[in-house]
Amino acid sequence: MKTTGYIKVVILTWVIFVSCCAEVLAEAGDLVWKFEMEVGLEGINSSPAIGADGSIYFCTTDGYLYSLKNDGSMNWRYKISSNTNYMSPSIGYDGTIYVGANVNGLYAFNPDGSVKWQYVSNGSVNSSPAIGMDGTLYFTDNSLNALNSDGSLKWSISGISSMLLCSPALGNDGTIYIGSGGVSQSGCF
Repeated sequence: MKTTGYIKVVILTWVIFVSCCAEVLAEAGDLVWKFEMEVGLEGINSSPAIGADGSIYFCTTDGYLYSLKNDGSMNWRYKISSNTNYMSPSIGYDGTIYVGANVNGLYAFNPDGSVKWQYVSNGSVNSSPAIGMDGTLYFTDNSLNALNSDGSLKWSISGISSMLLCSPALGNDGTIYIGSGGVSQSGCF
């Protein structure tokens, strides 16, 4: 069942997304633009990513990655999988948009919406990829994985936890921080 929804975007120094509508408000609170879309399930449970050109990227629970222009009009959308719930895009230094998919692995998109590459993972990618200073992508499925910026596997560590659902975070010293499903299994790598 499809319902009409919105995404709310407030641009001051903060960007705020609400699962059902998108609105950009001026500093005084006046509506600047509103983007309406049809969404299934619950709508948007994704944090937005903002490109260097002001484009706004986000995922919907019915499996789409959206790109909006900074004036609220749609650049493009792409069906990634049946569900991209809680998948937030990450943007590389070259403008590449990276996003995980529950069943299809990790995608890389060019800013024009074309698929740059797809990495098929060994499990569901339920987190957002982290991007290292050298362009290495870090993400979790059943393992902690590192991909080169061309989508080839750099390394993978399995056996960390059976529940790697959190997005990796990178420290300035190169430490990879990751949460896991069990307290006794969490740690730093």
